[in-house]
Amino acid sequence: MSTSDQVNSIELSPALTPVLSDRFVARWSHVAVTATYAIVFLLISYLPISNVETWQHLNQGRWILSHQALPSAAPGLSLAEGMPYQNHQWLSEIILAKTYQWWGAEGLGTLNALTCLAVMVLLAVTAFQLCRSKALAVFTMLISLAAVWPELNLMSPRMFTLLMLAANLALMTHIRFRCRNLPGFLHGLALCVGMTLWANLDASFMIGLFVLGSVAIGRVIDLLGRRRSLFAVFEDVSCRRWIWIFELAIVATCVNPYGYGVYTQLFSRAGNSVLSSLGGLQPLNPMTWFGVAVIALVWLTMVALRYSNKRLSGAQMFCLSAGTFGVIFNQSLVLFFAPIAVMSLLPHLRSILRRQGWLRNESNNEFSDSDHPGASTHQSHKFALSLICVLFVWIGFSLSPLSRPFLGGKGRSTEQLYDAETPLGVAAFLHKCDPEAFVWSPAYWGDWINWTQGPEVKVFANSNSRLLPQQVKFDYGLVFRGEASFERTLDRYQVDLLVADKARQTDLIKKAASGQSAWKMVYEDRQAAIFARRDASLNSGRSRS
Repeated sequence: MSTSDQVNSIELSPALTPVLSDRFVARWSHVAVTATYAIVFLLISYLPISNVETWQHLNQGRWILSHQALPSAAPGLSLAEGMPYQNHQWLSEIILAKTYQWWGAEGLGTLNALTCLAVMVLLAVTAFQLCRSKALAVFTMLISLAAVWPELNLMSPRMFTLLMLAANLALMTHIRFRCRNLPGFLHGLALCVGMTLWANLDASFMIGLFVLGSVAIGRVIDLLGRRRSLFAVFEDVSCRRWIWIFELAIVATCVNPYGYGVYTQLFSRAGNSVLSSLGGLQPLNPMTWFGVAVIALVWLTMVALRYSNKRLSGAQMFCLSAGTFGVIFNQSLVLFFAPIAVMSLLPHLRSILRRQGWLRNESNNEFSDSDHPGASTHQSHKFALSLICVLFVWIGFSLSPLSRPFLGGKGRSTEQLYDAETPLGVAAFLHKCDPEAFVWSPAYWGDWINWTQGPEVKVFANSNSRLLPQQVKFDYGLVFRGEASFERTLDRYQVDLLVADKARQTDLIKKAASGQSAWKMVYEDRQAAIFARRDASLNSGRSRS
């Protein structure tokens, strides 16, 4: 056979054309969701550090890293030595201290923004499983964030609490809809491991146990209501598994440095860090942001129960009733109650909106020609909206502080990094002098002074002031109010420097600045006034890291 015949016998294959799956074709709803995430992420990224507790946890994290052990007394609070103290936030504090050590204050803001972004994604995924509508899922996520907006610049262990709560809600919703409310071995293992991690991140893991217990109790209530028999509870496989998971989760939370002591501390009189992690006892004030959020949630509950044709499950009923009761006595619980309440009410809101014709069904199937207006166009044009989504992701990344290590750029100034209430001038002045004993300052500034000045400078009180002996608490209040005997009290504790808040301690400043007192003003700015003893000498030029 000749060479030309051989060539003619070869069949040339057609040119290969790259084709992307239609799963990557975005619609306008995806563009709106991506843009929402990018905008909220940028807003949170530029929130200043304003939480007083941030500096407390940074101090404790620095102490743990330097001593390679957990503290037996509150770091930076020498007057509380000997008082019972347990640090249930040790893992969160190590994460925060390491983040500051590596990336500074800008890194704390970025960590907070990334954590909040993860919370947003998990809440949106949970809401979408409950309502099957992207628009309603994103709206639900935004409502949940709006209810806790004043606390979004947490930068404290509570940011990890929100993350763990959102992860638990997402997993439990997946079990409910994908596994017919029948958790398997891997589901139970994931929930128990998550509770163990949560118990070492923050003492507010009680919220996670509350959610798990609500599912188990709600299942029992539903079975008793339908079958009127206690034996039906033991015969139901789903009910037995949820009860087992709840019990195993309680055991899993004991895997922490204090073991079951975290539960015995609930009944102790002093130093209750578990109650403190949940915000303490703060009755609900309807005139605050949290009060308005609770009123809105109660109104939403009444609307859902009035117009929804879906039955309220036992778990939903228990969560809403017990959560509302808890918020009345502690408004800080809104931080955890808002996402739980919104997710509990979402199936009922979906039912109402569908009956009114305001919500259409959305499927997870691949896009058809009728679903996507650009499906019949050229292959390269089908992905135009997908490229717009990628553009929004890039904009959110490039404009945030997260991009500076990669793209460069000028960082934020000190005034932009910290809240306007942070006493920056006080920290700068204390670097120039050397107090020989205690520095008296308001407790809400004590952690900042501890953090910026190091362990060499001892403060009278900080945000751990609940650990102080009763007499010390009384003396602190006496000085804070500027009562007549404040000088004798400061003499008894050998205080060298007196730091006063000009907005809240006008009486103290007026008495200390009078010519008859033993104190003289050595520093003043718009926030604070610092007084030193007239016979005391302040060393200047001290260098301290």
